[in-house]
Amino acid sequence: MKLKNYLVSGQLEFNGHQLRGNWAQESFDLEGESIVAFIGSFDPSPQTVAFPQSCELFRKRRMLHLVVEHWHADLEKLSLQQRLLAYVLKEKMNHRLKGDLIQRWGPNLFHESAQITAATSMLTASTAVIYMGVNIERGEPQSKLWGLEEGGIDPLELAQVVMDQYVFEVEDARQRRS
Repeated sequence: MKLKNYLVSGQLEFNGHQLRGNWAQESFDLEGESIVAFIGSFDPSPQTVAFPQSCELFRKRRMLHLVVEHWHADLEKLSLQQRLLAYVLKEKMNHRLKGDLIQRWGPNLFHESAQITAATSMLTASTAVIYMGVNIERGEPQSKLWGLEEGGIDPLELAQVVMDQYVFEVEDARQRRS
């Protein structure tokens, strides 16, 4: 079954509950594997999901959220898929910035030393879930954050091209396996 993508219209707060198995199916009737994008504040509950301390910088900020759900329980494959998502996002942002200004360090993206993303991945009882939050708003100089607004990047347009490219890459790899 092909990986589906869905861009949510309207605002939706990321609270961490989106990282449970079958969230996209329960919320948007997307059966099978999916990548869902939405814009809203970043306020995950520590009881729901643990993020690295560096992600606290993003709390209550407006972000573009990408949630991917794959049907497997392979931690190595999950890690590679998370890095693929980060690479696709980096590539699409650099294209819009007309240069190699965004760097990837592990699963996160940076502009110079300013962090752009909050990322995590996990295995649930039945699926592998990837989360990538992309800061939209300008960061205060002392905050060490960079946002899409600073680069003049439209978050909804970026979300759609990232989802399309990620689906293409995953489906292309699957076809080569056959």
